[in-house]
Amino acid sequence: MKFSICLIAKNEEKTLPKLLESIKGVKDICLVDTGSTDKTIEVAKSFGVKVFEQTFNELITPKIAYDINKVSQKNGEPDIVNVGETLFNFAEARNWIAQQAENDLIFCPDCDEVLDWDLKQVEELLEVKPDKIDYNYIFSFDKNGNPLYSFIHSKFYNRKKMEWRGVIHETLFEKDNHNYNNNIEGWTSQRELNFLHNVAREMKTIVEIGSWKGRSTKALLSGTNGIVYAVDHFLGSKGEEEQHKEAKEDVVYNQFIENTKNYANLKVLRMSSAEAVKQFKDKSVDMVFIDGEHTYEGVKEDIKLSIAKAKKIICGHDYCDAWQ
Repeated sequence: MKFSICLIAKNEEKTLPKLLESIKGVKDICLVDTGSTDKTIEVAKSFGVKVFEQTFNELITPKIAYDINKVSQKNGEPDIVNVGETLFNFAEARNWIAQQAENDLIFCPDCDEVLDWDLKQVEELLEVKPDKIDYNYIFSFDKNGNPLYSFIHSKFYNRKKMEWRGVIHETLFEKDNHNYNNNIEGWTSQRELNFLHNVAREMKTIVEIGSWKGRSTKALLSGTNGIVYAVDHFLGSKGEEEQHKEAKEDVVYNQFIENTKNYANLKVLRMSSAEAVKQFKDKSVDMVFIDGEHTYEGVKEDIKLSIAKAKKIICGHDYCDAWQ
């Protein structure tokens, strides 16, 4: 499995060559130089590294000053920083360079570190454990070059699922799920919209069976960078003629188009699910969301149609006492 290496650097011309020699074979290496006055940039480019230049200095607010100084105050020492000064935001720098990489899997060593690894074994391990790798980190050596102090460590992570936090001594944290809502009329609850939006972030192809005015469709569209196929004939559902009387004369379809007009990743299939499913090869769709006809036979048929097409997840709406 492919991954990228992302580095932050300042005046690393002496240490950087050792690191870059040890990671030869990795195709995508990105480095952000944060103000070097030596030959760090030239060294990086000589190894074929993609180099960016950016500063991440941050004004020290009263809250930041308090959070940092409370450590020294416990020991009765003078304040470490003062309000109005600037500091370097390490977490922001690491998150920024990670976004410049080609791959979602990121390895983020420091420039004064050296890797001792079998790259092929690392890539094979990522096929089994694709989101995070822990490894043995040797912090210091004795006078004979033997490991003196080591511990389990990790700067190898999935940028979609984890991010760096902490201005100083930055640490990897799992990303918080985004709370999502929209104002489009429909029956999907805010909790359900949030679920669709967050699950869609991990999907490249999504088929939605039943879109109505686009409430759930927009949640999917705004979550994914991939394609959402909205399958609906926009004529209303069998047995729900009263609830769906707006479907006459294209009222619902026109509102759907208006509500989703800003999304280039939308493909509308104005037809029945039975017709639409013929357009997809088996195991060609990551996710299918079923919210079409609510009769027992209708839902059963949509599930049967979806099973062969979906690779990752089939989910649906309105499983409740009213429609068991």
